[in-house]
Amino acid sequence: MSRQTRRTRGGIGVFVLALLALSCGDQSGSPQPVPIPDPKQFRCTGVLRGQPVDVSLLGLPQATGGVGQVLVRNITRGGEVRVQASESGSFVAAFEADAKDLLEVSFEGSRPVSFEVPEIGPTASPPPSAISGVPPVESRPEGGARVRGKVAAGVRSVIAVALTSGDVVVAAVDGLQRFDLTLRAASGEQIEVYNEALVLQGVWSLSVP
Repeated sequence: MSRQTRRTRGGIGVFVLALLALSCGDQSGSPQPVPIPDPKQFRCTGVLRGQPVDVSLLGLPQATGGVGQVLVRNITRGGEVRVQASESGSFVAAFEADAKDLLEVSFEGSRPVSFEVPEIGPTASPPPSAISGVPPVESRPEGGARVRGKVAAGVRSVIAVALTSGDVVVAAVDGLQRFDLTLRAASGEQIEVYNEALVLQGVWSLSVP
């Protein structure tokens, strides 16, 4: 009986050691792969076909793995731009492009993902605008900037971008078609506000006082 008991305890000990080894995982210090950008979190200004212009490619929060360098290559036209992603994984990159240009976007040397510059028609929806009697942008005493405005009927949210810090904020619109948001932006920094959509059209440009 005692011999059987010892064998059982020994089997349990081996089983426990195996579980511990599995829970510890790979302790060799091998570098983990860098997460690739998420194109579902990209938004880009649309372009009229055959009329190349400066476009903005926005990465919404969680578009990348956090703070790090984002590389955007225009495969169709050539050229590239490097920008810094924020802690939330957001970024903004500006470059010249035409509709249907093929882009490749990578983060900290990751495998690139493909994205196509969207095409738009000759008419565009009206961009966000100021509320009568309300300052559109104010510096916050604790830092950052507060942006308030209104949008056309049917718009459910807006995207605000601080062009220097790279901070990108998505804010919902209330029942009066108004929004009120705060983002990381310094005095004198330029802010762009768009109606939230897969294809961005029309921009409201502001400067932090």
